[in-house]
This record gives sequence, structure tokens and C-alpha cells, in this order.
Amino acid sequence: MTNDTYYVAVDLAGVDDSVLEDGIVYNASFNFTSYSSVGPQIGGEGAGTVGSTWTYEDPPASLNTDAEDRVVIRNQDGQTIRGSTNVAPGTSLGLRVNSQSDTSPFLTTLNTNVAEDRTFAATGNFSERGSGINFTVQVRRGGTAIGDSYDGRILAQPTASVTFSDQSVAEDNQVVVVDSATLSDGGFIAIHEGSASGDVIGTSKFLEAGQQTDVQVTLDENIDDTTTLVAMPHLDDNSNNLYDFPEADAPYAANDTAVTDSASVSLGADTPTATDTPEPTDTPEDTDTPMDTDTPMDTDEPADSPDPTTTGDGAGFGVAVSLIALLAAALLTARRRD
Repeated sequence: MTNDTYYVAVDLAGVDDSVLEDGIVYNASFNFTSYSSVGPQIGGEGAGTVGSTWTYEDPPASLNTDAEDRVVIRNQDGQTIRGSTNVAPGTSLGLRVNSQSDTSPFLTTLNTNVAEDRTFAATGNFSERGSGINFTVQVRRGGTAIGDSYDGRILAQPTASVTFSDQSVAEDNQVVVVDSATLSDGGFIAIHEGSASGDVIGTSKFLEAGQQTDVQVTLDENIDDTTTLVAMPHLDDNSNNLYDFPEADAPYAANDTAVTDSASVSLGADTPTATDTPEPTDTPEDTDTPMDTDTPMDTDEPADSPDPTTTGDGAGFGVAVSLIALLAAALLTARRRD
């Protein structure tokens, strides 16, 4: 009894399954004969009857799957298969993983218990299994299967790389930029403060598989001074595009160590408001610069001027001919007088 609440366990093994239908409401009554007791008595004084209704439900169990409705694990240690059920918290469950592969057949059972929120998680080592192997997984309770059987596949170990450079951020609305990240299976970039084991103070949105550049991550907690921040790629184990670490979404790892890169992040001035840039004015075209001409050198004596020459049809020649003609006429006149 807990908090004046009584629990009664009923063994239904001998009950005809045909009368137990999912969703049917039943009434349960409990009769008590008269007895002497100290303190309150069930059903009032002496004898009494208490009753309650209850609903029978089939015990389903569902598993977390990827976008193709498959259970995906890796060929490495520490692989976890998660799911949920309606059976009572604390119930022991076994997840039977069976592969009929021609190259690597196997059968193994992962044991676990149902948590208070009626979820469960079973972890196993598949490091000796090859990649690309198909399997089925069935949840069992007490040796009896509950829920449907699920198809699954073992994939190769995921790979990732990340580059995170030193930078500064504004005092308010702090955003860091991861230079580049390559995630084989997609996922997230988590920003840890101080070291890889430090608190997560920011996560990226879901990143598709492949290479991403200039990934912006808004910090949930602002830094107050120059701080070492660590960028760590994470898987999306449960294929819901949400960062759920540590319940799911393990870090990408290489040689059993999380893939990381660190940067020193300092506080910088707020980004200035952009101002209008004046439009450029037209630059006048270049004009030809006149060439320097030689300046004549001064001489001590003026240069001799050449005698004017006269051509045969020039003015000087005509004057001389006229004078000769006049003299000839004068001589001729004088002779006649003689």
C-alpha cells in the first residue's frame, strides 16, 4: 500500500484470450468479511465491498526508427535501440535481434527495464558485425512477443569533421560561426563551453548529410569574456531532426573519441549600422599634354642673314631689265642727233 492506495496483481495466464479484448472496460469488486482491526477498515466498519473499473489493453511496444521506418545501428560498441510501451514501469523486456544474413548471421538478446515514463532503451555491442547487414528486432516480455517485429540495418561507422576558428561576437545576441562541418549522416553542431565535457550553450539547426559551411549557432548563454568554445558534431540517432542529447543523438567519434574543434571567442564591438556610400563622380578624361619644345640658345653674335636672291620671274630682275632698256634708248637717240 502506498498513500492509502492498494494494488492487486491478477494472473491472467489462465484467462481465455477471447474474453480479453483491447479497450474493454471491466469492473472489479473486492469483498471483505468482518474482522477486528485497529484503525480504519476497508469498506467501513467490519465487512465491506470496494470496487473499481479498469480497462484491458494489449501490451504493444514500438521502436524508434529512421525515415525509412528501419531500426538503424552501427557496427560498433554502445549501440542503443530505444522504444516505448504501455506496460508497467519496471517490467523486464528483452529485445531479440536476429539476422539471417548469408555472410554474418547472428541472434542476440538485449535486456532492459521499462522506465517511469514507459520508455526503454537496450544497448549492445555490434563491433564484430559487418556493415550493410539486415536484421529484425522483436520486443519480448517474459518470453512472449509484444508489439510488431521491426526491420533493421547495420550501417558503417559514421564520420565527421569540423573546423572552428577564433572569432569575436557582439555583447548581445551572440552568434558564433563554424567555418565548415562534414557529417556523413547529418545531425547537429553542439557548442560546449570550456572543453568537450563542458556545458552545451548552443546547438545548430538540423544539418543534412554532407558538407556545410558558415554554420551559425546562436548561444543560449552569453559569454562575458574571452572563452574557449568547442564545436562537436552530433548524430540524429532517433531521426526526429531535434537535438536530444544525452537521451539520444550521440557525438560523432573517431578512434573512440568525439570529433571536435575549439576556438577562442572574445567580445567585440557591436556591428556598426551601415551608412550610404556616396555615388562616385565622373572622372574627367585625360587630355594630351603638349610636348616641351627646345628653347633656342642665345648666341653672342647674330647670325648672318643670307642675301636675298631673286628668281627669274621675281621683282628685282624686272627692274634691272627696265633700266637697261632705258639706257639703250637714250644712246640710240644721241646717235641719231649726231
